[in-house]
Amino acid sequence: MSQEKLLETLRQGLRDELSAAVNYTRLSAKIKNTALKKAFLNYAIDEMKHAQNLTALLEAMGASGDEILLAENIDDDLYIHLVNYIACEEAAIFYYDILEKLFVNEEIKLTLKQIQMEEERHLTNISEIFNKLKSGEYING
Repeated sequence: MSQEKLLETLRQGLRDELSAAVNYTRLSAKIKNTALKKAFLNYAIDEMKHAQNLTALLEAMGASGDEILLAENIDDDLYIHLVNYIACEEAAIFYYDILEKLFVNEEIKLTLKQIQMEEERHLTNISEIFNKLKSGEYING
């Protein structure tokens, strides 16, 4: 893969992480249940940390900052939000798995693997939230 294609791949990951952080934050503002609100805010924090890691990697590769257009999930249906987040987390797991294979540097590979593991945790947790909402365990999501 060319250096420019690799940089664009990293930039796409950065856009995705920042979009996820914004969307989790916005969703948490709509949630009445304190446990759910806290969970989504924690996911937003994790996604911002992932964005910081990708930014540092871009900077280390000599890439300049670009304007980033964020993808926003504006649907008010919590179930639709969760289905979208589950799909995004699955995509992120795949993204970091592939990205890790493109780098030789072991420190970078370790960072990418750690992010992938956090995304796997998000997927598990969000799937559990979805199932609890469906079963009525979370009232007034």
